[in-house]
Amino acid sequence: MASIFEDLSGLLSSSVTKDLGKAVGLKPDLVTKGVAVLGPLVTSALANKASTPAGQTELMNLLPKDGDTSILGNLAKSVTGGGGGTDMLSSILGSSAGAVGATLDRALGFKASALLPVVMPLILGLI
Repeated sequence: MASIFEDLSGLLSSSVTKDLGKAVGLKPDLVTKGVAVLGPLVTSALANKASTPAGQTELMNLLPKDGDTSILGNLAKSVTGGGGGTDMLSSILGSSAGAVGATLDRALGFKASALLPVVMPLILGLI
């Protein structure tokens, strides 16, 4: 059985990676590296959120509903500002979202935090 991370990598074809890189101001190879780091980080944050009674309900409300657009459609909306990636970030990471982003950027040496609003809905869509 494929893991969420394998599914996530499979969604990001070279053209999607290139377009995403243009949208967030990163080279395609940095998008690939950033997603490889952010996938496990986001999944861990979701697990921590789900471990609380109120968190489970909040997560269920964030999941795509019947009739929602495809995962890649949600990705396009997130990049163009129409998606809820930023809302999801604050719901999942809370007030630490800025600190998480800054730490990632320092550790990786590029603005990986720009990918957080995109990776969050992708992971939720894969769930």
